[in-house]
Amino acid sequence: PFPSEAAAAADASWVEESPEILAKLRARFSDLHGEIYRETAVRLAATGQEEMTPVDVMDQLASAAFFKDLRVGDLEEIALRAEVVHFEPGTPLLEEGAPADRTFVLAEGRVRRNGEVLEAGALLGDEALGISKVYRSTVVSDGATVVCVPSAPVMELAHVSSALGIELIRLAAGAYGVQAL
Repeated sequence: PFPSEAAAAADASWVEESPEILAKLRARFSDLHGEIYRETAVRLAATGQEEMTPVDVMDQLASAAFFKDLRVGDLEEIALRAEVVHFEPGTPLLEEGAPADRTFVLAEGRVRRNGEVLEAGALLGDEALGISKVYRSTVVSDGATVVCVPSAPVMELAHVSSALGIELIRLAAGAYGVQAL
């Protein structure tokens, strides 16, 4: 064997002979993974100054009722495809009649939809989650940072995630006036 293979075999042998070390390493792995993951930054599109880690994006997604019951793995998949965007006051996030191809979770600030002021945790553009091909209302920023989620990855993930599939069914049922699901 190559020297690196011999060293790896020796390490593997040592770990097998020390089950308590292996148990500690396994317990620590998820913590180490989380620390490494948190170090990966997602830049805000508008300023290029502020940063949100993927874990922060997952937290923002989970603040919206639609995403809160999803598995961590599902949130991670969605967060890795999401974009964090800042909208200046008066800027439309989405416009009535425009193609519904993304949904937003309001992370910070406020927006207005049909005269109603919405704050952090609001789900915007839920039409993009299979309810409609176009947005049904215009949403305007009062100075807001949002997590922008393209609908295609969410719909693809719904094919393998029963939790996400159930949330999509609940959302669609509510949009069509079905009360209990």
